[in-house]
Amino acid sequence: MGELRYGLPRRLRLLPRRLVPVTILVFLTLGLVQLVASVLFYHAIDTETVRQDHARRVAELLVVADRLEDRGLLDVANIMTTEHLTVEIGPSPIVPTAKVPERLKPVHEAILKWEPDLASRPLHLGLLQGANRTEHLIGAIEVSEGEWLNFRSAGFSAGWPVVLRATVMTALLALAALLAGALILRGLGRPLRVLADASERIGEGAQLEFEVKGPADVQRVSRAFNDMQSRIGRLIGDQARAFEAISHDLRTPLGRMTLAADMVEDEDIRAIIDGSSREMVELLDSLRGFLRAQHLESVPESVDLQRLVADTAAPWADRLRIAAGDPAIVTTYREPVAIALAALIDNAVHFGGGADVAVEPDADQNWRIAVMDKGPGIPAHLHHLILDPFFRIDDARARDVAGFGLGIPTAHRLMQRFGGRLVFQENAGGGLRAVIYPPQPAIMPDLSAG
Repeated sequence: MGELRYGLPRRLRLLPRRLVPVTILVFLTLGLVQLVASVLFYHAIDTETVRQDHARRVAELLVVADRLEDRGLLDVANIMTTEHLTVEIGPSPIVPTAKVPERLKPVHEAILKWEPDLASRPLHLGLLQGANRTEHLIGAIEVSEGEWLNFRSAGFSAGWPVVLRATVMTALLALAALLAGALILRGLGRPLRVLADASERIGEGAQLEFEVKGPADVQRVSRAFNDMQSRIGRLIGDQARAFEAISHDLRTPLGRMTLAADMVEDEDIRAIIDGSSREMVELLDSLRGFLRAQHLESVPESVDLQRLVADTAAPWADRLRIAAGDPAIVTTYREPVAIALAALIDNAVHFGGGADVAVEPDADQNWRIAVMDKGPGIPAHLHHLILDPFFRIDDARARDVAGFGLGIPTAHRLMQRFGGRLVFQENAGGGLRAVIYPPQPAIMPDLSAG
């Protein structure tokens, strides 16, 4: 056994592709294999059946013809001719050579197996091509000096009648089974798809709960998922609240430092102490806001986005412009949208020297909020990086601004948790364009359904 190394993640790859399509592909492959095997099987049976039928028919004809000849009844043609067997008496054989074609050797052997007495007599066999590509077995045997019994056994090869019927039936049954299996697999795979979607949502901070009902296995998954989510939620919430409490408690010694700074006679030292304590307070405020976003609770309500923008942007009224517009009423989460919008406006004011804010419809006529600045902008290849906490584009100037740089990550985390989106674009007039797509509350599909 290999050595176990703790603390190192292991890659587990259950399936190379999605479960349901792979299973359906396996079933389809098995169905095709079964169909081919059935066709070959029925073809072999059909071929052997035809050989035996014609061999028995010819053997009976020859034996009866001999017995009729012994009794002097030579009108064999009229007596033995039937719908499937034509018999004539002639001076020469209908098949001139006694050499049996390779394809008819099994028939020749079967005839001799039915009537071993015919082995001592020359038996001519051949094939006659009829209409519609149908073949007939023809042959001749000498019944007396200068007289040959010629026969034609119809339908030696009649276009795979048995095989064709068996193939059609097998194909229809396989298709019906495949469709039924696909429907069943789709129903069985639905909980997995919902579970995958829910895992992505929970990874973004959303809180979901599955109703425990349905088959026992699905109920077990639902309970385990709810329990896991509760444990993760408690862990994240406890950590966030612990850091919030620490940051709150740190305000007391920082307040003392600010008071102590007033007692320092040296102005330079007093300025350093006072500036450092205020900066630390701003850092803690930024951190508390980010941590609060991890466990913020909110309920959907009807919100006028124009009014929300005006109220949220009030602290920066002298440094931004709000595009006037008609009321934009949506059902969303007021507080998360307001916090995210405030973080983007603060970022635009600090780095872009000001901002333009507009509520506008997108291509699907859904409302969105755009925050545009005239600053240096952010390169497109860094747009995904600025969503990470504590990321700064220019480390050399990292301390020139207040806070940890958690404004944009806080806005992004809130939108993720509540089902909205935060998108960054290059502004047409220069600078950065940040767009908030407010969350639209929706009911998560039930894991136990289907």
